[in-house]
Amino acid sequence: MGKIKETRELYNQVINEISKSVENWLDFLDSSSWNFKYDFDDQILIYAQRPDAKACATMEEWNKKLKRWVNAGTKPIYVFDKNPYSEYPFKLIFDLSDTHNYNNTEYKLWSIKKEYEQDIIEDLEASFGEIDSKESLVQAITLVSYNMVTDNVEDYVKEAINYKASSKLQNMKDDEIKQLFIITAWASVSYMMMTRCGINAREHIDKQEFAFIELFNNQELLTILGTSVSDIAEMGLREIAKTIKNLQIEEKNKNHT
Repeated sequence: MGKIKETRELYNQVINEISKSVENWLDFLDSSSWNFKYDFDDQILIYAQRPDAKACATMEEWNKKLKRWVNAGTKPIYVFDKNPYSEYPFKLIFDLSDTHNYNNTEYKLWSIKKEYEQDIIEDLEASFGEIDSKESLVQAITLVSYNMVTDNVEDYVKEAINYKASSKLQNMKDDEIKQLFIITAWASVSYMMMTRCGINAREHIDKQEFAFIELFNNQELLTILGTSVSDIAEMGLREIAKTIKNLQIEEKNKNHT
């Protein structure tokens, strides 16, 4: 029971810290951008225990699916077990850096070649709506992120408004809350997508865009905002990963031919 209590206390501590400053929030996004397939609450725990983690999976997934062994003596990362039938509230995962190859296979994290960028931009536009500028991947991500946020944020905003009473948002009108929610979510989704694509997001997104994060100063509000950012960024990053995979298959087929 000690580890359960310790992990829950760690979660509460970190979720209360990450919205206290813009820098804290960006540090969290640096971590969560690499772990975008995990829920917001799991991203909190990964950040709290291994902020440098780049690709996490359970031991079974590493062994059976990815053909890698977990290194002896490696300290696991605790995340929430969402299975309602599990007797233990957490499951154990390990980062790629905690594993080694055993079957002559190599596990590579996806990355973007320069020649992939135009295909990625076109696929993002096809999936998430028309964008005005397609000159660079940075511009495309910024515009696509806005499309994704405005198309998907409504339910999150309504839920957030229900929890404004005990926060710095309590005296704001609902329309004001919606506007700053969209601005913060848009900047955060853009930041996550750029970071995972190998772009230095701090060079392209002004810190002032994240200034409202300090207003989300209760756990319920921050969880709603964080969940929206995590969910929406995952949509975009999965689309990019799919495009890259298809392009790599095409390259392989050409080389084989």
